[in-house]
Amino acid sequence: MDQSKGRPEKLGGILKKLFSSMGIEEGLEQQDALLIWNDVVGERIAKISEPESVKHGRLYIRIKNNMWKQEVHYHKHEIIKRINERLMRDAIKDIVFL
Repeated sequence: MDQSKGRPEKLGGILKKLFSSMGIEEGLEQQDALLIWNDVVGERIAKISEPESVKHGRLYIRIKNNMWKQEVHYHKHEIIKRINERLMRDAIKDIVFL
């Protein structure tokens, strides 16, 4: 219960406090990048890529072939910027194309 207002706290707020106290909030927030990848990069790149994981601010993306890998790599900094804008925080520092 939110003691200052005398009413129940929202579950999202409780979980955020719990994750923060456990030291895992940042890691969980980074995982959101996997969920928004397709929206951020658009249909063309989404068709040839697959987000795999996020570790320590580094987003790992599997790319269909080397030709596409080179093309997507050219847009890497713009993609990072758009992901972080969408997440409203600097969660992603780098993208590794596999």
